[in-house]
Amino acid sequence: MRDSLTPRLRWATGIAVGLDGYNLTVVTASLIALTRQFHLSDFATIELALGTLFGSLLGGILAGTLTDHVGRLKVFTYDLWFFVLFSLTSALSPSFGILLVSRIFLGFAIGADYAIAPAYVAEFSPSKNRGFQLGFIWLMWPIGTTLSFVLSGIIFSVVPPLIAWRIVFALAALPAVVGIWLRKSLPESPRWLIAMGQEDQGHQLIDTYQLEPVNYSYPDPHTTSFRQSFANRWILILGTWFFLTMASYGMGLILPVMLTRSGLTGQMGAIWGTALVNVGGIVGSFVAMWHLDRIGRKSLQIVGFGIASLMLGLVAALTAASHVAPFVIILLLTVGETMSMYGPGTVTGIYPAELFPTHRRATALGVATAVSRLGAIAGALLFGLINQQGGLSPVAGVAALIMLGGSLLTWIFGTETRQRSLEDLNAPSGVFDRSEML
Repeated sequence: MRDSLTPRLRWATGIAVGLDGYNLTVVTASLIALTRQFHLSDFATIELALGTLFGSLLGGILAGTLTDHVGRLKVFTYDLWFFVLFSLTSALSPSFGILLVSRIFLGFAIGADYAIAPAYVAEFSPSKNRGFQLGFIWLMWPIGTTLSFVLSGIIFSVVPPLIAWRIVFALAALPAVVGIWLRKSLPESPRWLIAMGQEDQGHQLIDTYQLEPVNYSYPDPHTTSFRQSFANRWILILGTWFFLTMASYGMGLILPVMLTRSGLTGQMGAIWGTALVNVGGIVGSFVAMWHLDRIGRKSLQIVGFGIASLMLGLVAALTAASHVAPFVIILLLTVGETMSMYGPGTVTGIYPAELFPTHRRATALGVATAVSRLGAIAGALLFGLINQQGGLSPVAGVAALIMLGGSLLTWIFGTETRQRSLEDLNAPSGVFDRSEML
């Protein structure tokens, strides 16, 4: 890939995933101030925490289907304006109702980008380092979550809480503006153009940007081998992403509350402790970028799920057995988050971009995004209930079992995509008229 395109492409796509991490967790960091501002009930706080997830569920499905039909660039160019608009309306909300609606629309934009960005990057990346290019996108997620807690910790320390939450919400608009500028001069995906029958334009872009040659053909969905192969891929992608988000989002959204209620930390200690846990995610994701094309996707996901499960199991056992020093729990959670982002936190978002043909790639990512949001919603509700009844120990124990399930599912259904072209991974067992697929 031509060097002038590579960094712009990475940053233009990674910004929105970082904003997802920021926006999902900034509500958690601001929850106490929001409760005071709008006199929120317990149910209202749940609505607020889950509103962004619900919006991204819808955005993923709708944008994924749309972008497979009209092109990557048309939707990709404009969805960041939603980030800007609804970050600002969130920050300026005079009532809970307006705040909730703003978060839902913001979530819609997040889901849209989840369906488009990995597909777009995969279709430009050479086989030899596609894992690195895609890994960069998911590195931005823990960076976003960490920034949300670090900035919240700083701003809430120096600004009155009823003003501070508005500032941290508004800050999300700034990187979105940068992303809009970065995306202005990006080209359409040549693979999508070729898949839609616009071969001359697609091959011209391949020559211009010195990309890998593409020989695209449509797999026949009526063959038994096709149906079985893609059924296994759906089980792998939907199952593992559901398990991951159920455990990680479910715990992450209420982690500061659990740390405070368990007596391990105070309010600010919970914010800084959660920030440290998310720093572990940055480390894990950064290392994964360099290992994806060397070790492979499947091994990273099995190991990442497995060690994260072990760490959460230790947290459950230690907090149940006796009083334990807070730094020990934070350390175990940090190691767990490191391994979670080293494996499934990175790989689950890469698999759907590689294991489906171009004309269905964004749709697959959109469906996977929606299912991952269902997992996050289920985890937040389940762990919120368990936390009220038993605290951190049973929450960590259930999360450990879920992570173990993800490791087993990857071991059974996982496939290795390292160093293979997208066309090879989706080689047809038969070819038929393109119009049947549209």
